[in-house]
Amino acid sequence: MCWIRYVVLMLAVLASSLTCRADTDINDLVWPKLIEVHQGDIYSLEDASKYIEDRHGEYNIQMVREQAELWQPVPDDSLNFGYSRSKFWIHSQFNSEINEPLIIRGEYALIDFVDVWIYRNGQLVKAHQTGDSRPYYSRPIEHPQFVFSVDSKIGDQIDVYFRLQTDGSVTWPLRVMSESTYETQQDNILVVRGGYFGIMLVMVLYNLFIYAVIRQRAYAYYVLFVSTFLFFQLVYEGVAFQHLWPNLPWLNAYMLPLSYALNEVAMIAFIRVFMELPGKNPRLDLYFRMLMIMAVGLVVGVTVIPYKYLVPMVVVLALVVTISGFSTGAYLWSKGNKFAHYFTVAWALLLVGLVLGNLRAIGIIPTNFVTAHAYQFGAVFEVLLLSLALARRIDIAQKEKALAEKEMIRAQRESILNLKRYQDLYDNAVAGMFQSNLQDRFIRVNGALANMFGYESPQEMVSQISSISHDLAADKPDMDELFRKLLREKSVMDRELKLRCKDGSYIWVSMTVRTVMDIAGNVDHLEGSVVDITERKYAETYRQEEERRRMAALEEVVVGVAHEVSTPLGINLTSLSLIEDRQLELKQQFESGKMSRHSFESFIDVLGDGIDLMSRNLKRIENLVHNFRQVSVHHLGYSQKEFDLADLVRGIALGDGPDLTGICLDLNVPNQVDVCSYPQAFLLILEKLMENSLQHGFVKDQLNKSIRVELEVQPSKVTLTYKDNGKGLDKAVQEKIFMPFYTTQRGALGRTGLGMYIVFNVTTQLLQGRVQVLDHQGFALSIEVPRYLEVDISQNEAVRDVSSDGFIQVSENVVPLPKKKA
Repeated sequence: MCWIRYVVLMLAVLASSLTCRADTDINDLVWPKLIEVHQGDIYSLEDASKYIEDRHGEYNIQMVREQAELWQPVPDDSLNFGYSRSKFWIHSQFNSEINEPLIIRGEYALIDFVDVWIYRNGQLVKAHQTGDSRPYYSRPIEHPQFVFSVDSKIGDQIDVYFRLQTDGSVTWPLRVMSESTYETQQDNILVVRGGYFGIMLVMVLYNLFIYAVIRQRAYAYYVLFVSTFLFFQLVYEGVAFQHLWPNLPWLNAYMLPLSYALNEVAMIAFIRVFMELPGKNPRLDLYFRMLMIMAVGLVVGVTVIPYKYLVPMVVVLALVVTISGFSTGAYLWSKGNKFAHYFTVAWALLLVGLVLGNLRAIGIIPTNFVTAHAYQFGAVFEVLLLSLALARRIDIAQKEKALAEKEMIRAQRESILNLKRYQDLYDNAVAGMFQSNLQDRFIRVNGALANMFGYESPQEMVSQISSISHDLAADKPDMDELFRKLLREKSVMDRELKLRCKDGSYIWVSMTVRTVMDIAGNVDHLEGSVVDITERKYAETYRQEEERRRMAALEEVVVGVAHEVSTPLGINLTSLSLIEDRQLELKQQFESGKMSRHSFESFIDVLGDGIDLMSRNLKRIENLVHNFRQVSVHHLGYSQKEFDLADLVRGIALGDGPDLTGICLDLNVPNQVDVCSYPQAFLLILEKLMENSLQHGFVKDQLNKSIRVELEVQPSKVTLTYKDNGKGLDKAVQEKIFMPFYTTQRGALGRTGLGMYIVFNVTTQLLQGRVQVLDHQGFALSIEVPRYLEVDISQNEAVRDVSSDGFIQVSENVVPLPKKKA
C-alpha cells in the first residue's frame, strides 16, 4: 500500500496538467529571487527559476539566453507543468558563498530527455545530455536521479539552463547544495534507504517462509503485494534503471506503468483475501473482482496503450482502489470483522506519512528527518502492522482449529455413541431394517427382518439370499420397477410388495427405501425398512369381500323388493283396469237404454272377483311389509326380561309355533334354563326356522319328517341347535342363505326370502350372538347367544325408574333384574 504516495503525487501531476500556463497574467507573478548558497544548507531553486514553454521545439540555448522576454516566472514556486508534449526551458540562478564545488540535483527520475548547460560568471563550463530515455552512462554523476556538479568560489554567479521533454508528467523539483553537504546527505539517505528496504525485504522473506510452511493464500498475496510495491518504488526512484537495465532505456519506458499496474493487481488480491470478501461479502468481492479485471487490463495494455494515456489511467484506477480499500476496511470494521481494524489502522498510518511527506514537499511544514522520510516510516509501520495482523490471524486460526479439533473429538465421541445407539436401535427395531448394494444383495439386515421371513439369524438371511429380486420377490417385474423408480427418484415410500419367505409362503410388506450417496455424489448403497402388513392386507381383502357381499345383498334387496311388491301391485292394477273397462261398458249400455239384467249381473260378478283378488294381493303386501319390519330389530319393540328358555322351547310342542302336523318334534332341553333376554326374539327365530323347514327343507311325500331342537347351557351363554332331516343345502346355497330376499321358491308360491335373514339379524344384533350353518345330512343351524344381556333402558321408552327392590318399573310389566350366575 506504499504506492499511495505515488498516487497522491500522480494526482497532483494530473491536476497540474489541467492548468494552462499560457493563460496566466504575467503581472500577477513574482519574479525569481537571488539564492546564496552557504555551507551545510540545501536550497530549493524552484522559487529562484523562470521557464519557457517551447511548444514547437524551435528554441536553442543561444536564443533563450538572448531573448529575455521569453522567460516567465514560475507560478506558485513549483516546477510542475503536468502532462505536456512541449519542451520546457528552465533557468535557475544562484551565487556561491563557499569555495568548493556545488551540486545541482533534479529530484524526479522519470524525465525522458534532460539537456543541461551550466554557466559560471557568464562562461559555459559544462553541458550534458541525459534522461531516462538515454543510456544511464550519459549521466555525469552516478545517481538514480539527475545530479550535476560545478566548481565554484565565493562570489561566483552560477546560471543553469535545463531543457526538459517527456511523455509523462513534466515535474522538476530542483535543489542545490555544497558537495560536502551532498555527500553527508547521501550517507544519511543510504542509511535510511538501506534500513527501509532491509525491513521491507525481511518482511517479504519472513512472510514467504510462513507461507511455505502453512500455505495460506493471504501470506502469498501479502508477499506479492509488498514485492511489487518495492519493485515499483525502485522503478519510480530510478534505482532499477541504474542497476538492472542501465543500457536499455526503451525497457525503462514500460516499467513504470507495468510495475504500478502489477502492484494494483497484487493489492486488490490481498484486500480480497485479507478481508475474506469471497465468502463473507459476495457483493464487495464482485466489486473488487471488477477492479481486478481493470488492473489486469492495464497490465496487458502496457504494450499497446501510449504512455501519456496509460499513466493517467493507472493513477485514476489507483485512486479508485485506494478509496475503495479504505472505505471497505472502515465498513467491515464497523460490522465487527476481526481483521478489518488492523487493515484500517495500517492504512491510516500510511496515509499520515504520505500527508506529512507531501506537506513538506510543497513547503507547508519544515523539512527535517521525520518529514523527509515520513512516507517510508508510514510504509514500514503499515507493513509491520499488516504482518502482525497476519500473525494474529494465524493465532486466531490455530485457536479456532484447536477448538474445532476439540469439538470434532467431542462430535466423534458423540457420533460413536449415537452410532452405537443407532446400532442397538437398528438391531432391536420392531420393523425390519436392511442395507443392500447395487448388485441386488443384502449387505446387512436386522433380527426383525430375518424373523419376518423365517430365518434364524440375520447372518443366515444375508448368506442364503443371493438375489433379492429373484429369491424374495413374488413378482419380479414389480421389484424391478421399484428399483428403477428408486434410482430415478432417490427414495420410495410405503411401496406394497408380495415377498417370499424361507419356507415358500408369502407375506405382504410395506417397504420404504432410499439411496445413500458416497462423497462423489454417486449411489453407494440402499437402505430401507420393511413392515409386515399381511394381516392388514388380508383385512383389506376381507373388507373388499364384505363390501362385495353387501353390494350383492343390496342388489338382492332391490330386486326382491321390486319383485315382491310389483307382482301384487301389478295384479291389482290389472284387476282395476278390468273393472274400469266393464264399468265403462255398463255405463254406455245404461245411457243407450240397452243395459240388460245379464250384463248387470256379469258386471257384479267381475267386480266381486276383482275386489277379492285385490284384497288378497293387498294382504300379501301387508304381510311383506310386516316381514320388512321384522328385518330391522329396532322396529320389533320387544321387551327384555328374565324367563325360562327351556319352558319357552317346550311351548312350541304345545302349539305355540307353526302347524307341525305329520312332523316329529324332538326336544333335548334341560328342565330349566334361566336367561335374561328377549323371549319374543327366540319365538321369532324358532318360527322362522320351522317355516324354513316346512317350506324348503322337506320334500313332497317325504316320510319320517323330523325336527330336533337342543339347548346347551353354560354359565355365561346358551347354545340353541336346530336340525331337520330335509333335503339339506348345497355349498352355494349355504353361502347365500342369510342374504335378504334370497329364496329358491320365488314366484307363485309367494316366498319372500326374508326368513333366514330375519334369523341372522335378530341373533347377531338383538341377542348379540352368532349363528352358524352346520354340516348335517339335512339342515342344521347353531345359535350361540349370551345368557344374560345387559339391560338397555334406552330400548324401552316405557321405563320409568329403577326401584329399590331391584325391579325395573315399566308401564306394562314388572321385569326382575337378572341375577348373575357364578
